[in-house]
Order: sequence, then C-alpha cells, then structure tokens
Amino acid sequence: MLEDQGLIQGEQTEGRRVYHLTDAGRAYVERQHDEIAAAWAGVTGTVDEAAAELRNLLDQVGSAMRQVVEAGTAAQIAAARTLLIATRRQLYQILADDEATS
Repeated sequence: MLEDQGLIQGEQTEGRRVYHLTDAGRAYVERQHDEIAAAWAGVTGTVDEAAAELRNLLDQVGSAMRQVVEAGTAAQIAAARTLLIATRRQLYQILADDEATS
C-alpha cells in the first residue's frame, strides 16, 4: 500500500526485498512527525530493555552466522554448527535451572 501511494520504493537486494523512503515518503514523515513519534513511543515504551538488547545481539549473531555460511570453509561451518547446537542447549538449560530455583 505504501508503495502504491509512492511513499516507499522496494528493490531486491541480496535475495531480500528492501524498501526505501521516496521523496514523497520523507515529506510525509516530516509532516506527520509528532504522530509517528507518538506511535513509536507507544511501542518502544512497552519493550523491556534487556529483551531488546538480547534481540539486537541475536541479530548480530545471525549476521556473523550468514558470513560463516557464505565465506567459511567446511571446517568453519562445522565448528559454527557445533557452537550453535551447544548454545541452544545452554539456553534451554538456563530456563530449566530457573524453573528449578523458582
């Protein structure tokens, strides 16, 4: 809908669809700044800071993993797989330990 209105323009980049504001989109954002800021504050005000930090860290890990997959040797990919399996197990262990102490 935003594309149809000329506010954003999409393009295919590295196998993903990426969107950018058009000049009309930037003008709209400037005109509606207060309304957009209030809506954003309503969403971000409900987000736990620690949870947001973990999500950001997960995004960084995902980026590093994609680089290993794209540029890593077979041995590096295998090592990354082992690390991710261990990490998954440790995360579940954190949950299990927390439940045991609650």
